[in-house]
Amino acid sequence: MNQILYLVRHCQATGQEPDAPLTEIGKQQAIALADRFSKVPVERIISSPFTRACQSIMPLSERLGLTVEVDERLIERALSPVPLDNWRKRLAETFVDLDLSFEGGESSRTAMTRGVAVVRVMSNSLCQG
Repeated sequence: MNQILYLVRHCQATGQEPDAPLTEIGKQQAIALADRFSKVPVERIISSPFTRACQSIMPLSERLGLTVEVDERLIERALSPVPLDNWRKRLAETFVDLDLSFEGGESSRTAMTRGVAVVRVMSNSLCQG
């Protein structure tokens, strides 16, 4: 059975906090996303619990009559719990060294492992269903 998986990043948000909502532009982007995918055969929607992620996919969910399944493993990776000098440079370093993590933060590899676990579970359930 062939499966197509669409990974969608959240629309423009007011910030990085878990409860940061979409901006007005982000709300327009969410509607455009729903327009784009409303004719695509989507069987399941899984989202990060972060407000911006749920708000990004909600218009499509409503159009298709699908419930948004929230999965904690899809939260964004925490680079560090404290502000880092040159954070963009430090972030780039974590994409070169997938095991690099800063105190209290998460490595790229660990974050990828969480995401892949969601995809594997989803794929297995589709194959069995």
